[in-house]
Amino acid sequence: MHIFSLHGRRRSDVGTRHILSALVAVAALSACSDKKSGPTGLTDPAGSIALTVSGSGTGSGRIMSTPSGISCSLSAGALSGICSARFPAGAVVTLSPEPGATSVFLAFGGDCALTSCQTTMQAPRVVTATFVPNFLSVVANAASVGGGRIVSTPAGIDCILNGTAPGTGSCSSSFPLGTEVSLMQEPSAGAVFGSWSANCTGDPCV
Repeated sequence: MHIFSLHGRRRSDVGTRHILSALVAVAALSACSDKKSGPTGLTDPAGSIALTVSGSGTGSGRIMSTPSGISCSLSAGALSGICSARFPAGAVVTLSPEPGATSVFLAFGGDCALTSCQTTMQAPRVVTATFVPNFLSVVANAASVGGGRIVSTPAGIDCILNGTAPGTGSCSSSFPLGTEVSLMQEPSAGAVFGSWSANCTGDPCV
């Protein structure tokens, strides 16, 4: 009986140690969770200033910053990527546009109302970038009375004009940036071609 009782106490002691160990572990976890959060490395550096890019226009493209920080993609005014970043006070930041394959960069607006953008970070800046589709459109002159056909090389435009009425067929098209486009005119019977606008020279116009 005495031996049995001793074994029983040993089992009880082991169980107690397990329970106490568990309580200590829980208490340690609780102590960690009760610590108040403080500053972390993710906070913005003291003295930094925000530069934000917004979009405009129906084209697409990307805005990059030097020094790095902004890499903002725009499509018909919608934004994606990193369109806002913080730079040290006094930093000189340059924004560079990269038009999409069928778009052209029109201009910056807001705190950079130019075709180029370099700004000194002395206060928060908001810059609007405008991309538009790289379209070539053919329309009749207001004085037109005859008709004819306008065809482009490379293919894309095949427009029938009749007087001052809107053309029919494909009277506008998008071409990659830098593409040389020539337009050939074919007057209708009884009509004579007059001239191209100032945007096109020669015949075929280029």
